[in-house]
Amino acid sequence: MQNKSLKINQLFTEKGSDPLETIDFEKRSCRITKTDGSVVFEMKDFEVPKEWSQNAGDIMISKYARKAGVPQYDENGKILKDKNG
Repeated sequence: MQNKSLKINQLFTEKGSDPLETIDFEKRSCRITKTDGSVVFEMKDFEVPKEWSQNAGDIMISKYARKAGVPQYDENGKILKDKNG
């Protein structure tokens, strides 16, 4: 029986190297506010690729880094709770 497996050639990385080590990262903060100035979402010191625009970082941080059910904290370190606790 002949092996008919799919072969994918490596194009953008080198064998044995970690692709994430080829990217320079920097810490950024994301703060999204409503038109009245109230904060909808904020996260500090999140690492994103250095080449990314602030907008690209904000989108990634606000959409993919925040998980439902993960506690959010106020300026004093107290857990923020919704109306249901």
